[in-house]
Amino acid sequence: MTRATTIIVFAGPTISADAARAVCDAHVWPPAALGDVYRAAKLGPKAIGLIDGFFEGVPSVWHKEILWALSQGVAVFGAASMGALRAAELHPFGMRGVGRIFEAYRDGALEDDDEVAVQYGPAELGYPALSNAMVGIRETLQAAASFRLLSTSDSERLIEHAKRLPFGQRRWAAVVEEAENSIGASEARALKDWLPTGGIDPKREDALAMLNAMMAFVERDETAEAPAFAFEHTVMWEKAVRTFDESETALRAEDADVLDELRLRPELYLSVKRRALAAHLATVDVGKRMKPVERSALVEAAAAFRTERGLFSRASLDRWLADNGLSESDLEALVEREARLTQLANNGGNALARCLVDQLRLDGDYAALLARARAKRAAAPATRTNQHDRSPLELRQWWFANILGRPYPDDYSSFAEALDCSSPRALDDVIASEFAYLRSTGEQDR
Repeated sequence: MTRATTIIVFAGPTISADAARAVCDAHVWPPAALGDVYRAAKLGPKAIGLIDGFFEGVPSVWHKEILWALSQGVAVFGAASMGALRAAELHPFGMRGVGRIFEAYRDGALEDDDEVAVQYGPAELGYPALSNAMVGIRETLQAAASFRLLSTSDSERLIEHAKRLPFGQRRWAAVVEEAENSIGASEARALKDWLPTGGIDPKREDALAMLNAMMAFVERDETAEAPAFAFEHTVMWEKAVRTFDESETALRAEDADVLDELRLRPELYLSVKRRALAAHLATVDVGKRMKPVERSALVEAAAAFRTERGLFSRASLDRWLADNGLSESDLEALVEREARLTQLANNGGNALARCLVDQLRLDGDYAALLARARAKRAAAPATRTNQHDRSPLELRQWWFANILGRPYPDDYSSFAEALDCSSPRALDDVIASEFAYLRSTGEQDR
């Protein structure tokens, strides 16, 4: 990991990426949305800093993913905006809040989320703020009263007016207009002239304080304190993680074609899959996240184990155990491991598919399969007109007898499932495409 990725910060519009990097040697990511802190923590940074986050129209950062990051030994800082809100809620669990906005939420002086909300521009422009945060308007108007630009009562009147506005309409132009209408033209003009030098931006100040704190944390080579809680791998968390991982590892269309080519060679597919599973196990914290194997799954795994090896009688099973130097308990452990691998494969989704594709590259088989997939796709318009003159059952029988040279399986659905096809029909489609392609090349009768 490079020095830059030892710190990951989510920022914009409170502070720009360039301004953040000027203070802290960090990798600056856009405002955080649901799943982003989890993805950042998976990279293993020393610290994550949350300043800005999406909250309207896009799912917000989830408390659970911050707790997961903390449980992985990552120091998580929060300040200024979304970071202050989450830090106020999670500081008892070890999230580090920085700045007076965090302290105000923590102590109950601030309660409304809209105090830090602003409207912002598009990513292409760096998420510029298009409105002013209520916390800044309040502090600035209170300062204007302390400098006698406004009376205390007039300052409070303008604060109340700004608070009544939707957060996206809170701009200094609207506050000055209200001052002109309700207080007087001279006071409004004095306030307008003073704002460029007297305006206070507590969000930016807190963001800078947090970045400095993170930089000091890294320079002192501190480590995150061990969390004082046990992270709960709930069903909802497991489901969310699968969604986060699958969106991150979505397959390219060509890689999906390559896997279909691999499925046409079942023995090779299953061999590559076992090695890909090992790689998958090595890259994710699966052990902690896997549920215990259910009794029904163990029974199914034991039945499949014996069927695959023709161990239908007790005598044949005893002979197999003796031949392989195994006891009954050894066999149970072996079957449980197979059941766990099946469970992992079933839950692996796109992450496992990604490992399969990577394993093909490591084995040197990817390029040949990709070339064949591309040739098949290129031939598809010419083969489409005559690929349905055989029924799915006829095509299955053709494939097993002529291509694989093996008997038709007793359970075609299980065969398709072992190849990670979404349904028997999905494998039918792969076989039909293969038949049409071989027909176009004159090889279907081989």
